[in-house]
Amino acid sequence: MSNNFESDGYKRPQHKLTSVPSTRGILGLVFGIFMVIVYVGMGVLLFINFFNWTNDWAWTRWVVGAVLIVYGIFRGYRTYADLTGKNDN
Repeated sequence: MSNNFESDGYKRPQHKLTSVPSTRGILGLVFGIFMVIVYVGMGVLLFINFFNWTNDWAWTRWVVGAVLIVYGIFRGYRTYADLTGKNDN
Protein backbone atom coordinates (compact mmCIF):
# COMPACT_ATOMS: atom_id res chain seq x y z
CA MET A 1 0.00 0.00 0.00
CA SER A 2 1.39 3.38 -1.01
CA ASN A 3 0.89 6.77 0.59
CA ASN A 4 1.46 8.54 -2.71
CA PHE A 5 -1.81 10.28 -3.58
CA GLU A 6 -0.97 10.70 -7.25
CA SER A 7 -0.52 6.95 -7.73
CA ASP A 8 -4.07 6.45 -6.43
CA GLY A 9 -5.46 8.87 -8.99
CA TYR A 10 -6.08 11.55 -6.41
CA LYS A 11 -4.85 15.05 -6.98
CA ARG A 12 -5.25 17.92 -4.57
CA PRO A 13 -7.30 20.80 -5.95
CA GLN A 14 -5.19 23.82 -6.87
CA HIS A 15 -7.88 26.49 -6.49
CA LYS A 16 -7.02 30.11 -5.85
CA LEU A 17 -9.55 32.66 -4.75
CA THR A 18 -9.32 35.56 -7.16
CA SER A 19 -12.44 37.47 -6.19
CA VAL A 20 -11.31 38.40 -2.66
CA PRO A 21 -8.06 40.10 -1.67
CA SER A 22 -5.72 37.24 -0.74
CA THR A 23 -6.60 35.56 2.54
CA ARG A 24 -6.94 38.75 4.58
CA GLY A 25 -10.53 39.63 3.71
CA ILE A 26 -12.07 43.05 3.71
CA LEU A 27 -11.51 43.72 7.42
CA GLY A 28 -7.79 42.97 7.08
CA LEU A 29 -7.61 45.27 4.07
CA VAL A 30 -9.27 48.15 5.93
CA PHE A 31 -6.99 47.60 8.93
CA GLY A 32 -3.94 47.53 6.64
CA ILE A 33 -4.89 50.86 5.05
CA PHE A 34 -5.54 52.36 8.48
CA MET A 35 -2.12 51.26 9.74
CA VAL A 36 -0.38 52.76 6.67
CA ILE A 37 -2.02 56.09 7.52
CA VAL A 38 -0.91 55.76 11.16
CA TYR A 39 2.72 54.94 10.28
CA VAL A 40 3.16 57.68 7.70
CA GLY A 41 1.23 60.20 9.80
CA MET A 42 3.31 59.49 12.90
CA GLY A 43 6.51 59.87 10.88
CA VAL A 44 5.37 63.23 9.51
CA LEU A 45 4.41 64.40 13.00
CA LEU A 46 7.90 63.52 14.23
CA PHE A 47 9.48 65.39 11.30
CA ILE A 48 7.58 68.60 12.06
CA ASN A 49 8.32 68.23 15.82
CA PHE A 50 4.64 68.11 16.75
CA PHE A 51 5.50 66.65 20.17
CA ASN A 52 8.02 69.42 21.01
CA TRP A 53 11.01 67.21 21.67
CA THR A 54 14.11 69.00 22.90
CA ASN A 55 17.16 69.47 20.69
CA ASP A 56 18.98 66.72 22.63
CA TRP A 57 16.59 64.20 21.07
CA ALA A 58 16.45 65.71 17.58
CA TRP A 59 18.51 62.92 15.97
CA THR A 60 16.18 60.29 17.45
CA ARG A 61 13.15 62.17 16.16
CA TRP A 62 14.59 62.25 12.63
CA VAL A 63 15.63 58.57 12.64
CA VAL A 64 12.33 57.28 14.05
CA GLY A 65 10.33 59.54 11.73
CA ALA A 66 12.23 58.29 8.67
CA VAL A 67 11.86 54.65 9.72
CA LEU A 68 8.11 55.05 10.27
CA ILE A 69 7.60 56.70 6.88
CA VAL A 70 9.66 54.06 5.05
CA TYR A 71 7.82 51.26 6.87
CA GLY A 72 4.47 52.90 6.09
CA ILE A 73 5.36 53.01 2.40
CA PHE A 74 6.43 49.36 2.53
CA ARG A 75 3.17 48.37 4.22
CA GLY A 76 1.25 50.40 1.65
CA TYR A 77 2.95 48.49 -1.16
CA ARG A 78 2.22 45.16 0.54
CA THR A 79 -1.45 46.12 0.97
CA TYR A 80 -1.63 47.17 -2.69
CA ALA A 81 0.02 43.90 -3.75
CA ASP A 82 -2.51 41.92 -1.71
CA LEU A 83 -5.37 43.90 -3.23
CA THR A 84 -4.26 43.40 -6.82
CA GLY A 85 -3.13 39.80 -6.40
CA LYS A 86 0.53 40.47 -7.20
CA ASN A 87 1.46 38.74 -3.94
CA ASP A 88 0.18 35.26 -4.90
CA ASN A 89 2.65 32.43 -4.71
